[in-house]
Amino acid sequence: MRKENVRVVIWGFGAMGSGMAEVLLRKKGVDIVGVCDIHPARVGRSIFELLGVSRNERQDVLVQDDIGKVISRGSADVLLLATDSFTRKTFDKLKTVIELGINVISTAEEMSYPKANEPELAAEIDRLAKANGVSVLGTGINPGLIMDLLVILMTGACTDVEYVRAERVNSLSPFGPAVMEEQGVGITLDEFNAQSASGHLAGHVGFNESINMICDAIGWKLDKAVEQTMDPIVSNVLRKTKYAEVLPGNVAGCTMKGFGTVDGKLAVEMIHPQQIEPQLEGTDTGDYVVIRGTPNINLAPYLDEIRAEIHSLCQLKFTEEELDYLRSLRFMKSDFIDFLGLFHLPEKCIHVGLGEVEGEISIAVKGPWLHTILFEIPVLAIVNEVYFRNTCTEPAWDEGRQRLQTKMQLVTDDPALADFRVAEYGTRRRFSKQWHDEVVLTMKAQMGVHFAGTSNVMMAMKHNVLPLGTMAHEYLQACQALGPRLRDSQVFALEVWAKEYRGDLGIALSDVYGMNAFLRDFDMYFCKLFDGARHDSGDPFMWGERMLEHYIANRTDPRTKTLIFSDALTIPLAIELALRFAGRCKVSFGIGTNLTNDLGHEPLQIVMKMVRCNGQPVAKVSDSPQKTMCDDTAYLAYLRQVFQLPP
Repeated sequence: MRKENVRVVIWGFGAMGSGMAEVLLRKKGVDIVGVCDIHPARVGRSIFELLGVSRNERQDVLVQDDIGKVISRGSADVLLLATDSFTRKTFDKLKTVIELGINVISTAEEMSYPKANEPELAAEIDRLAKANGVSVLGTGINPGLIMDLLVILMTGACTDVEYVRAERVNSLSPFGPAVMEEQGVGITLDEFNAQSASGHLAGHVGFNESINMICDAIGWKLDKAVEQTMDPIVSNVLRKTKYAEVLPGNVAGCTMKGFGTVDGKLAVEMIHPQQIEPQLEGTDTGDYVVIRGTPNINLAPYLDEIRAEIHSLCQLKFTEEELDYLRSLRFMKSDFIDFLGLFHLPEKCIHVGLGEVEGEISIAVKGPWLHTILFEIPVLAIVNEVYFRNTCTEPAWDEGRQRLQTKMQLVTDDPALADFRVAEYGTRRRFSKQWHDEVVLTMKAQMGVHFAGTSNVMMAMKHNVLPLGTMAHEYLQACQALGPRLRDSQVFALEVWAKEYRGDLGIALSDVYGMNAFLRDFDMYFCKLFDGARHDSGDPFMWGERMLEHYIANRTDPRTKTLIFSDALTIPLAIELALRFAGRCKVSFGIGTNLTNDLGHEPLQIVMKMVRCNGQPVAKVSDSPQKTMCDDTAYLAYLRQVFQLPP
């Protein structure tokens, strides 16, 4: 076991190198013993002064402009090299360090998989490292992890893979001047086009490495060299960072795409938009991976069973006991209760058949909205339960109970979470009705005031807990067709909702048009009128901060408002959010799949959304790109234009 601290030298003290230094200074067992950088503003200055941190008992380190003054044989254990993006440019530096017997970690993008672009240099680096008894690692977030290594790890669960898509939406704001120049940040569109054509702009460096790494890991042979495209991201607003300023109409970054073809088919696709301050125009950062292969979910064998369950669903009618319960809810009007007394789901309006892709099924509902809106949740619950009772014949009940206990104890055992409230939102993706029922009963019995209720009205009645819910995406989508004009459809939806419920059900849904469009329409009137807002896509922390800023800007005390989080939540994430916004606003959480389908089996990721109303297309445009839904690309492009949404 090593007793001495690891001695680290950093070569390159720009945004990347200094960022690594900040992290290392918070670590135990590590000493920074030298730094080299050629920037005149840094040379000769203490790294602690440059970083704005206290030196305490640590040895001072001054930035040198000559690596020969910093390292010698045996002077360091590892050197972090953060100066270049390309293997050829970094090779001489690597050679210098390797021959002094010092291990190297390089942030150069091409070094993540150097043989993709520089096979001869890669072989020479390997030879030098072995000859000098050191290791050389090329790594980073991307390339090096998100768009390649992580993808490879995920494919390990597949017996074979047909297609991979990796998408990374990130912010360039923390990066330094060199990266800004490589991405064309701040220049005009004409300058971008000229520099792109001349090869001056590097854009993202790493697609060749990532795609080759994935293909080699899977065992694919590329038909031809990796193909790439670069398109500008033009800003509509002023954007500023420490290292860049972008005027409206100028370039804030670029969207890079990479393509790898195997056996004549697109096998690997990479999409990487990156820009400074993306949140100013409603773009949330995130990483998305799609893998198509085996095992794929095959629902075709259960088609008849699903049809039979839906047939039974369409025979159901409300009982008098259920209607009396609904009458007890003050926001339910008597004429609607009378309608429900006669209502049943019309089987002629739903079609269940095989999908376009082998193994998939297609479920389409068409008919009067009043008679079809209630299909979505029970149909999705049917598909889930049929699938799991056929594929998991011996459910891991004990595992599910243990997981549920662990989640509840994270809340009940922490005094700092006295105000924590969570509701169960998991009907549509539940493992089974039996397990769902047990979850609700267990949470009611063991979580006390922390359990806010359930979105399943039947179980709320059965177990005497509060029924909870907010406006649905489908409602706001329908208003695109039913409202006065498209641009006013979100305002129309909010006004009609408030008029109907008169103060009840006062949570506004924010993600049908994206956060920027929501905030433009959610003016001071709505800020004061509605009780709060619900998050269902994009970064929840960023969303929450923007909502609080918006309330303050509209002279509304956010401490009187409720933020509800419901997007792919887990209890640990909900706790982190609760602590982040404690004392700043009211918060509540709706957790679905992670409560009602967490027995150790992979849940189905299925949704059912409105695509047309009154014969015209409608759309849901999400801050999480994979959640956007529309079957008409022309309409989707028009809606984006009308609401000033990014393409």
